[in-house]
Amino acid sequence: VPLMLSAWLLYAGTALSQTRYVNSKDGTSFVPPPRWKAVNIGVPSFAGPVENRFAVNVNVYTEAAGTLTLSEYIDAMRSHAGRGMTFLSTRPTLLGGEPAVEVVGRLSVKTSSVSTQTDTDQVICLRSHMATVITLSTPRGRLSAYTPVFGRMLATFQWRK
Repeated sequence: VPLMLSAWLLYAGTALSQTRYVNSKDGTSFVPPPRWKAVNIGVPSFAGPVENRFAVNVNVYTEAAGTLTLSEYIDAMRSHAGRGMTFLSTRPTLLGGEPAVEVVGRLSVKTSSVSTQTDTDQVICLRSHMATVITLSTPRGRLSAYTPVFGRMLATFQWRK
């Protein structure tokens, strides 16, 4: 689900977001990239520059993880990703001081009228039996240009105490 949300965010939203975003529902907060616009797609999302008719974007997806470990959650995510997703790298990291995993991948979507490829950088963390997945999506080949922006945003991530 988190992979597909980012793939279909093809246009920018409305409100300019330059302050800390607080999600009272899941108790997280972060500072989105400057001048990126909040977009209402059902999960916290922010759209940045448009390249090749694709709005570079970040979204945050949270779901119950039950008793899964972080490794088991990532394995389940990979098995449900489908044939269109290629996982390029995985490495340990931190999110708000908690153990997390960064997964870089490429999503290919082909329909009868469109064929697109997006690069994704996801940071996945399990905390209190909840999975938080933060995804950066860019047009193919543009991920490295936005990695520093994503890193600065992730550095501001906080959990409710």
